[in-house]
Amino acid sequence: MNRRVWLAALTVASTVGFVLSTSSATAGGGPHPHFADAGAITWYRSLAEAQAVARATNRLIFIESGRLQCTQCRKLVSNILPQEPIRSRMNAVAVGFADDCDDEASPCKALLAQCLPGATMLPLCGFVTADLRWVTGWYGSTTPGAVQQHLTIAEERCRRVAPLVAPAPAPTRTPAPAPPPPAPRPPTPMRTSMPAQMPAQKPRPAPFFAPTPPAPPRPTPPAVPRDDVPSPAMRKLAPLAALPPPAPVTGAPPPPPQRPARLPAPIERARAAAVREQWGEVLRMDEDAHGLTGSDGAEMAALADRANQWVARTMNDAERFAGDRHPDAALRALDGLSLALAGTIHPASVDAVRGQDAMRVLQQIERASPNDPTADMLRKDAYARFRGSRWAPLFRSR
Repeated sequence: MNRRVWLAALTVASTVGFVLSTSSATAGGGPHPHFADAGAITWYRSLAEAQAVARATNRLIFIESGRLQCTQCRKLVSNILPQEPIRSRMNAVAVGFADDCDDEASPCKALLAQCLPGATMLPLCGFVTADLRWVTGWYGSTTPGAVQQHLTIAEERCRRVAPLVAPAPAPTRTPAPAPPPPAPRPPTPMRTSMPAQMPAQKPRPAPFFAPTPPAPPRPTPPAVPRDDVPSPAMRKLAPLAALPPPAPVTGAPPPPPQRPARLPAPIERARAAAVREQWGEVLRMDEDAHGLTGSDGAEMAALADRANQWVARTMNDAERFAGDRHPDAALRALDGLSLALAGTIHPASVDAVRGQDAMRVLQQIERASPNDPTADMLRKDAYARFRGSRWAPLFRSR
């Protein structure tokens, strides 16, 4: 064979092998592209492929947006996710999508920016449905207990959207063949002659007891007159009292029973809540109206966007109050936000509860004297406790 032809064939084979290996590495599910997770979850590099698998298996998508140099990303994937029972619950409820946070063309960049407002630290994590509807999530450093709380919310959402499985048809039973009718018995010949001699019956013996004599009649006691029973003469003289005539019926007849009023639809309740500026109720109606399409779906999405803007604005106001050393005002804002988001799966509800704890610690530090060593201990403990959240900078030493 010519040497040039051999070199050309070798070059083509190596190029084809490289293309095939690259495509097999990026297509289909597999391990995390950056960190070892001990097989905790199947990761996909294509969001469309993760959506198809989640839709086919009735699971959610767990988005992890980070980079190779992120220490918190490595801790989450390599240390927290492989722990039990997080590993078993994660495999049962979701498939993974590893997103590059530095990619400007990321398909979930806008979704994470909208659902995790004010995120300042990696990784950005969230559970979404197959049609990219937000369920729950967090950003920054976390703990195994917090991950299990988000898993509980994700499992509840999976149970709510699980398709109904049609019951299996009952197996048809073949009727057993009817048994053949019994053969007729031969007729029994009738006896035409009486027996030759009937046995003689023995006479019954007389009873061995005497009859009981009848009891003598009892004397009737004399009648005792009663004062409360009138005599026959008095009964003749006392006429019977006539019954009073029935009272005439007055007033209008009772109204007929009314049918219960129809419960308003979620979109109607969301409109009314938006007029009253009850944005937590709007978010609850948005969660209940899952899969709403058409003009009602577009209107519900617009109302939910206004509610999310209110949540982000309230959270930013609380952060500003806390930064200006007004923990009381920040706590009031967080209390109202936590009360409005009660019963929802909005990610800001978790951050609001964390902010309430931070404000209470900050109030203790503000009440202590400047030279009190207890204040410094509280500040260090709070910085380690809220590290990775928006409340951690409040406890840095000044």
